[in-house]
Amino acid sequence: MGEARFSSIGEALSGPVSEVFWVSLVGSKVQTGHPDSFYAKMVPGEHLTFDVSNNKVLANLSANGTIQHLTTYRGCYPRDDRMRGVWWHKDFSQSGPLSYAIQLGQRRWDLAEVDWPVKMSLLGGVFPMAHLTGPGLQVKLLAYAPISQQGQRVPAVIYGLWLDNTSQGQITGTVLLPVGDENTYVAAADGVEYAGGVAFDLAPGQSMWVPGVISPPPGEKAMAQVNRRTSLEWLNETLAYFKRMTGELTMEDDPFLADFFGRTLLQCFNSIGMTPAGEVVGANWSGYPATKHTWMKDMYYSYMPFARHEPRLLTTGILWFLNRSVRFKGDTVYHGYTSDGSVSYSLSNTLTPVVLSGMYYSATGDKEFFKARPEVVDRIGELLEEVCATRAGAPCLFPSMWLSDGPSRGDYHTGSNVVAWLAFKSAADIYEEVVGDVKRAARYRSIAGEIKRDIDRLCIADGPMGAQYVEGANESAAPEQDHDGEETDTTLMPFYGFTRYDDPNYQHHVRVAVTEANRHYRATTRGIRDSTWIEEPDPPIDATFTGYITGLAGATTAEEMNGPEGRLTILRRLVDLDGSVWWWPYRGVEVGRAYEINKGIVGKSGWASSVFAAHFVSQILGVSYDGRARTLKLRPLSPTSDYTWKRFRMGGGVFSVEFSRSRRSVACRVENHNDFEVTVELELILARDAKLTWLRIDGQVPKDGAGKGRFFDVATAKISLVLPGGEARKVEAGY
Repeated sequence: MGEARFSSIGEALSGPVSEVFWVSLVGSKVQTGHPDSFYAKMVPGEHLTFDVSNNKVLANLSANGTIQHLTTYRGCYPRDDRMRGVWWHKDFSQSGPLSYAIQLGQRRWDLAEVDWPVKMSLLGGVFPMAHLTGPGLQVKLLAYAPISQQGQRVPAVIYGLWLDNTSQGQITGTVLLPVGDENTYVAAADGVEYAGGVAFDLAPGQSMWVPGVISPPPGEKAMAQVNRRTSLEWLNETLAYFKRMTGELTMEDDPFLADFFGRTLLQCFNSIGMTPAGEVVGANWSGYPATKHTWMKDMYYSYMPFARHEPRLLTTGILWFLNRSVRFKGDTVYHGYTSDGSVSYSLSNTLTPVVLSGMYYSATGDKEFFKARPEVVDRIGELLEEVCATRAGAPCLFPSMWLSDGPSRGDYHTGSNVVAWLAFKSAADIYEEVVGDVKRAARYRSIAGEIKRDIDRLCIADGPMGAQYVEGANESAAPEQDHDGEETDTTLMPFYGFTRYDDPNYQHHVRVAVTEANRHYRATTRGIRDSTWIEEPDPPIDATFTGYITGLAGATTAEEMNGPEGRLTILRRLVDLDGSVWWWPYRGVEVGRAYEINKGIVGKSGWASSVFAAHFVSQILGVSYDGRARTLKLRPLSPTSDYTWKRFRMGGGVFSVEFSRSRRSVACRVENHNDFEVTVELELILARDAKLTWLRIDGQVPKDGAGKGRFFDVATAKISLVLPGGEARKVEAGY
């Protein structure tokens, strides 16, 4: 959709919807665009929600368009929680269900209770939209939480009703707005008069739009913000905001993958909570359910994609984590454990503000943020010095007790130390280029080099497929070779830049993780359980969704991804009908039966969504951007489909990429939508056993020719070119 704008609400409500993520209910008959999903067997169900948020407001809609839960946030506070990955809680208010009603003569229909045929879809792939067909009328319900293109959020949801007279005669009646409670303020927008209802008198074919606004009380301030624009203008603004985040991705031969990518970004976005004033309060697991707990590691992952896709949002996470990433000393005992208040309690959590700062700076090259907030750089230095103090001589690796709720296995947990490597490496760039402290930068860069050296020296061991990274190294014992379903920082090694995707040590690591050589692997579910449960639930948890992303990282061909037992095939069956993923898709071991909902542990997973998005963009689409050097790196893999990705944000830049293959060639067209030039470093993967015979840029043979490389066991053609702002180049390689 790009920058396209609707000229009317009627046009908008007839606009494009997700090709994959929709549900239709006609009596007992269920249809969906995602019939492969095991969750298709559970419709209707109370936990199928289509979620929408602007961080200040979170709305969960059921498949009939009713707002089941409306959440608004109040604040956050420290808590010595018994859960090891939680030390901040948040306050929020919830209302619901909230639904419209229609009075037609003596007949009244509450739209939450009617048994009319209904189709729930996602307008623009983003906003929940229900289409109900009643006797002589049709209703569309649309929910969106207003955000301006510049990111200003209104603490409200616009929940509108479109009524269309499909009968042969006049219909006269009243539309009734949802009835709020002490936690909700309800009014009508666009100057619609509401005095107990909105009257209508519609001739055949005529229609009307009733835009309701629901916000936390007192509500007048939110309404004043809403009334600065019409509901149509807010819809266009909000959709443009999200489309600038996701771009417009199409994959003709794999539409699921393209739609799912957009949904994973929104699952991360929906996790994050803010007060009406815009202060971050923490995060949920994802967009459903809202929880008082903030799992710190989940929140880190939920923020992670926005370094590339919405950097302004990422800065709010950096500031929130700044003095909260280290768990304070506590007295709560849970199975013999208390918090000692040290940076080693959870090394990767400790380093969250450092890593997020590094991601932000790398993606944007923005020095002004750090200059305006010197406390960020000061805190980065404090945290890194405290981490350095935990080193007990050689090697240059650091201890960690916990990952999130589960243990960081080994004397030196590999994933946690990869995060440490990234933190020191990133901080070196910030101290040198922003602060001008060349001496400290050199020291941190040297430490990062030593960490990399010692991870590669100590955290690689022989495994069933050959040398591989392990879960953790020990001083005087065998390495921890099993892979926990909650461990994903090793899965992200190529995304972090620690190693290449085709590094055999990495590939053996992620491939062995989904075999019976890993004691946490479950052949029945083809997933990996997490071992965070000191007291195992009954029935047991048999797979985490994060483990399925680890499995996906070992897929490099169309067969390995989308074959009958491909890793994406397995993953696709566990994606819910709204495009969300659940933390634990299985209880028990019955394959084909989705997770039986247990309110004590259920939650959609921003963590898994984030890791998928990072892997998909960086390794499958093969796109990364260094905002400091203004260098766009492309190495498209995409084994299941060619793709076109229009006007996507990548940190401080906006680009379009088209990738295609034919029987004898491969091509990539890249367009620079910025007002500055960028360097494009392009690597095109040839067909298996092929040799490069020619290369052209916009049909011309470049005078310097192409470099040659390898990706796994396949030849590649490499070329670097300068692309001025506003221009495009197409590179083709023949074989």
